Amino acid sequence: MTSAPALAPSRPADRAWAVTGYLAAGLLGFALPLAIYLCAPRRARFLRAHAAQATNTAITLLLYTTCAAIFGGLLSLDSARIAIKVGAAAAITVWALTLGYLARAITAARAGAFRQIPSWLCAVLLRAPARSAHRAPRTRPNRSGHRSRRPRGAGRAW
Repeated sequence: MTSAPALAPSRPADRAWAVTGYLAAGLLGFALPLAIYLCAPRRARFLRAHAAQATNTAITLLLYTTCAAIFGGLLSLDSARIAIKVGAAAAITVWALTLGYLARAITAARAGAFRQIPSWLCAVLLRAPARSAHRAPRTRPNRSGHRSRRPRGAGRAW
């Protein structure tokens, strides 16, 4: 599943940072991809899109692992041996699936492309920038009803 928006790295280091964010998401958690997302300039849409997806995936993995631990805790009320087997199997399965999709996303990031991770494995908590960094100036109607590019308060003598 390749996403529709065409993103291109704006700087040469963007690909390396995107790959680093995905690797950290699978192995270390969501802190490093979140730091990459927050520190990346707004004009670096490629890097921010990958960092947002890596952060979302890491947070979703944390939630799934927490659910597996809770489920294992509930099963431990009956049998600790079964609880450890079921809880560990669920956590390892989710982690392995996540690593597989992160590996595909890493391959796409190295190629300068974007590969969407399925929504059941990547809850959207952070959004990638949808627009380019350059926006047309806001216009407002002047007294005669025509649109003016003059910002509010500009040109007033008082």
